[in-house]
Amino acid sequence: MKVIYLSGPITKGNRNQHFYRSCELQRALMQNDYAVINPMLSIVMPSAWQPDMPHELWLKMDLEIISRCDMVIRMPGESVGADEEIARAVLLGLPVVMIDEDEAEDAEGIADTVRQVFQLREKEAAA
Repeated sequence: MKVIYLSGPITKGNRNQHFYRSCELQRALMQNDYAVINPMLSIVMPSAWQPDMPHELWLKMDLEIISRCDMVIRMPGESVGADEEIARAVLLGLPVVMIDEDEAEDAEGIADTVRQVFQLREKEAAA
């Protein structure tokens, strides 16, 4: 089973919108047999915003998790952390699917794009 990491803003912009979009995308990807790591779920973690849980700690953990994934999807919105996550994915040679604002509400369409990217990579590896 392929593992996909959802990267995107958590603390900047409309948190409710980011949370909703990431959860809808997680649902669509899970329904297509992908295991999904969704760090936006940390929004509801009571201790997430405590001083002993700084952004640097979260990012350190996220970068390690990305090294164990098969793909990273970048949700739209400003995020220094998400930009670093994408840089790590590129460094590792992982496929990155960039989602723009117009596509962000189409979870099923994104899931289809993910399937196509994995199929293309499998063809390239077999050639």
